[in-house]
Amino acid sequence: MHRLEFERAAGYEVWDEEWQKIQLIYMNTDAITSVEQMARIYVNLEREDLDALYSLVVERGRLIETVGELRSELSSVKKEVRHLKGFRDAIIKEAERIGAE
Repeated sequence: MHRLEFERAAGYEVWDEEWQKIQLIYMNTDAITSVEQMARIYVNLEREDLDALYSLVVERGRLIETVGELRSELSSVKKEVRHLKGFRDAIIKEAERIGAE
């Protein structure tokens, strides 16, 4: 979505700050599928509602980022667990060998 395209659909120009919010909402909300739909939403919403929608989209982005970080940490923990199991198995094997002597 281009700014000029949006402004034509909305019927007027928007401030830079509003454009940034509109663009982020549009790009991160699957339910909004066209520039015209976004323009209708923008025109019909109160500014507080637009700000609330923007905040939700930003929070969703933070949550997605957090989930990604947690998945990475989980992967590292799983790798460490595999390493420790191998170490444990080696200790048990050596203990059995020593006990058999």
